[in-house]
Amino acid sequence: MELTQEQISRINYLCPEDQGVFTEPWAIPSHIKEPVIYMRYVTGGMRGGSYHEDSFLRSFDTGDPEPTLIVLDYVLEELGVKLTVPLFTAINNCRVIENEDDGADYYGNRTDWEIHYILMSDVYYCINQQT
Repeated sequence: MELTQEQISRINYLCPEDQGVFTEPWAIPSHIKEPVIYMRYVTGGMRGGSYHEDSFLRSFDTGDPEPTLIVLDYVLEELGVKLTVPLFTAINNCRVIENEDDGADYYGNRTDWEIHYILMSDVYYCINQQT
């Protein structure tokens, strides 16, 4: 039981921006070469820097709650798997959370992202253990 490229394309079409099933997406360790269920969102950063001497960098926090990992629902639906509490717990234990930023630009502006991803091999393993 694995997703086909057609199913992955359908899932990614339905997902909100910055969510989907991707291979080697941004801010995932480079040794991971398999598809992952992926989500990233802005948590804050610095803005206001410019080439003007009177510009002031100000930190910002979006204050937004963590978005729902909708892509997981689409993946399970495509695989024909019903989400049960034990399956949700097993998959949730596989989640990796990594705080990253995309670096500062020349003027010090920066966007901080939180990245959540789950290896597809872990999802397949969890599903097989529950069935």
